[in-house]
Amino acid sequence: RAQKNEKQLPPVVETALKILQQEFAFLDGVGDLAERLEVSQEYLTRTFRDHVGMTPGKYLNQVRVEHAKLMLQRGDHNVSFISSACGFTNGNYFARVFREHVGVTPSVYAREHRGQEHLPQPQLDSFYLL
Repeated sequence: RAQKNEKQLPPVVETALKILQQEFAFLDGVGDLAERLEVSQEYLTRTFRDHVGMTPGKYLNQVRVEHAKLMLQRGDHNVSFISSACGFTNGNYFARVFREHVGVTPSVYAREHRGQEHLPQPQLDSFYLL
């Protein structure tokens, strides 16, 4: 596996990371991202995984969950709104992905963490912020 150093990231991975972080709520998945980068989905997935340590789809879900956690902590919106605002098109899928990443459902997380002002720490060592 390639060393995880920002200076060594291929341009396609660097650009993919920026798009995933800035436009996560508007992406229709990895196919949409690959199309925007004008590369095949297979090439993007392989190159991204080799340099980041996870697929772009997993990374996208991780970014979406981190933002959902922030919104749930604020308590300004219901789970359905947050699911949609973070780019999930299906509330059940959002709940399943959220639970896989966090260990509890979005509703339980909201109840337990509402009003917390601190930023959540990324859960993985390979979480890139550009």
